[in-house]
Amino acid sequence: MIAHFFIGLSKARFLGHPVHVMLIHFPAALFFFSALTDLISFYYKDSPYAFSSFLSGIVGTASGWIAAIFGIIDLLKISPQSKAFNISLIHGGLNLLWLSLFSVLVGLQLKFYPVIGLPILSVLIIKIGIVTGMLVSNFLGGQLIYKYKVLDI
Repeated sequence: MIAHFFIGLSKARFLGHPVHVMLIHFPAALFFFSALTDLISFYYKDSPYAFSSFLSGIVGTASGWIAAIFGIIDLLKISPQSKAFNISLIHGGLNLLWLSLFSVLVGLQLKFYPVIGLPILSVLIIKIGIVTGMLVSNFLGGQLIYKYKVLDI
């Protein structure tokens, strides 16, 4: 039973379902929530929202890195000669960029834990840019699933 579980994970599947697709919703939603609560805390000058943004950023980056590992496993299953492979590289590269930027922002906040201050305008702009960029790169991920059927591999 345990061996079957780890064999499935090594194939990026859990109970027959693709793990990457199961996990990507968490960082996408949590990054959006983090940017939204930073916007609220910036506008109202209220630090509990900033702390909520920080916590969602921590969980979002952790789940994002786990999703990235399974995304790389899925990438290795795609033929390098296919158009889907090129789109996968763009999709994954952009999402690794967004994830890395968000990780840096959360890491910078981590040194002030447990007292998380209000966000500055530049951080807010960067987070909104990351979330906007994720819309584009996640659209490419949707194309891989629905147009190129990469999960049927």
